[in-house]
Amino acid sequence: GCTDAEPVARQRTWVVSEPVALPGTEDVADVQWMEVVDVEGCDRTYQRMVFASYFDGEPVFHVQLPGDTRTEPVLQHTALEALRSRESERSWQEGCDSTDYARILAGEVDQEWDSAPAGAWREVWVVYTCQGIKHVPLIFTPDADGDISFQIGAD
Repeated sequence: GCTDAEPVARQRTWVVSEPVALPGTEDVADVQWMEVVDVEGCDRTYQRMVFASYFDGEPVFHVQLPGDTRTEPVLQHTALEALRSRESERSWQEGCDSTDYARILAGEVDQEWDSAPAGAWREVWVVYTCQGIKHVPLIFTPDADGDISFQIGAD
């Protein structure tokens, strides 16, 4: 729930060898790089991984979900927006202010999930609302064409 977080320094930067599709850009950019950025807030300093590229001649930055999520940036963004919307609505129904949106804080691959269909994986994402913190499972499942769908709240 930290609201005073600000980037303060770059720690590492490296060029991405195989370009990755990123949300908000129509094409995969020729030049992409990753950065590890120090962020200060909530009385501590922590690091965030950031994809960077150029779009329409301007740099575009995409902060990655902390943790060990396996989802690529476009899918991560789609799942994050869907989960944020769902959890915001639920929090508002439970009394949170309608201007207080859910925050997705981290995602971890569930290494102990034993019900995995072939190629699927389960992650548990941490969600913060005025009601507190909760852990929400998501299942990511590839189809025969390699497209990946997700299901929120799946066991």
